[in-house]
Amino acid sequence: MIKIILSTFVFALSIAGSFAQDKSYFASKNKNPILPGHFADPSITKFDGKYYIYSTTVSKFMEPMVWVSSDLQTWEIQSLGITGEHLFWAPSVIKGDDNKFYLFYSNGYDFKCHLYIGQSPVGPWEYYGLVDQGFDLEIFRDPVTSKVYGATSNPASRPRLVEFESNPKAVGYMTKVIREMNLKGHFFDYSEGAYLLYRNGWYYLMFSGGRCQTEDYKINYARSKNIWGPYEDAPNNPLLTKNPEKNIFGPGHHSVFSVNSQYFVVYHRQDFNHYPTCGERQICIDKMEFDNDGWIKKIQPTNEGVDFSTILPNNKPAPINLAFGKKVTSNPTTGKFNAEFAVDQNYATYWRGGGSGFLSVDLEKEYSITKIIPRFMSYDYFLLYKIMYSTDNQNWKVYYDQSNVALKAFTPIPHQAVKARYVKIDFIRGEGNATLSELEVY
Repeated sequence: MIKIILSTFVFALSIAGSFAQDKSYFASKNKNPILPGHFADPSITKFDGKYYIYSTTVSKFMEPMVWVSSDLQTWEIQSLGITGEHLFWAPSVIKGDDNKFYLFYSNGYDFKCHLYIGQSPVGPWEYYGLVDQGFDLEIFRDPVTSKVYGATSNPASRPRLVEFESNPKAVGYMTKVIREMNLKGHFFDYSEGAYLLYRNGWYYLMFSGGRCQTEDYKINYARSKNIWGPYEDAPNNPLLTKNPEKNIFGPGHHSVFSVNSQYFVVYHRQDFNHYPTCGERQICIDKMEFDNDGWIKKIQPTNEGVDFSTILPNNKPAPINLAFGKKVTSNPTTGKFNAEFAVDQNYATYWRGGGSGFLSVDLEKEYSITKIIPRFMSYDYFLLYKIMYSTDNQNWKVYYDQSNVALKAFTPIPHQAVKARYVKIDFIRGEGNATLSELEVY
């Protein structure tokens, strides 16, 4: 039974103060992290015109969830409907030739690879069982042979490759390992998070180096003409590492995707409020390029991220968040997590209140509003809360009411068209502190 934690309401009104860091870091141009909340080990893939980021949910529950987008700009969260899994790490999904979806993940109890099979990218799922002894398995379909492989790690934290049965008519399709081998190569500083990429005759084995709990966690890589190796370490390792001047620490465990022949890396980095940490991590996207010899150029981790409105065909600019930069009040505020951080259009920062309290935004004038979206930090926590709106800051109407039955924070909100100048979220009680990455109004 989930215990709902009660907290004494603090009556002193707290208005957010000055930023704790250089204000330039919190500029609205920041697109990294791309998601609110704490998530790690991102695996991005595309099914039927939509992008899906499967990842580790960093919380005490670690409930399996997925982020979905059609434009790589606006992401919405959805539960995978998988219950009873606590240490559900590093999921990776592929669509089989039988039109089923195969979700491979690492179990944090036995550090081995298990499998769910589903009817869609979001389920429903049926547990299949243990499929491999490796850890952090990332699924890979070879574009040359159409064979399906898993890049993974052996118990000694060395890169390992497994080949799955790739014939959809054969017994054991996508579930049976028919060949496996520890890959040949130096793989300096190899730790975990193996990822395979094929481009122009080269197989790139990318991986995380160091330890995730240190700020020097990083991404390295090696390449080979043969998927089984031997692999040659890149001359310019590390490929992606920290940038303390921009509050970027511990970037690692990643995946790669391409759009219009341009490549991008999706990775997690440490929440700068808590670094060094293997706990609180956030997901980012940056550009990845190759030189004339086929080596990957050094990747610069950024806070600015990527503007996909100029890259995807027929893409439109992201919608304008009416709450951005507006006057905000809260009651209470905990520590340095000021209320202003809930309207700074930056998922790297957040407001934290107590177990109960409110956060209110003055939009400065009345607008016709179609969506009010609270971006939480812990999406698998149970919450009791209300979203309210007003034209005069005196008479309030209910926009969404989740005050009688505690539901998970990922529960979809039915939107409606209203006119409002003021928007407020009242936290009644819940698990942990009331914490918002952003309160977005459209």
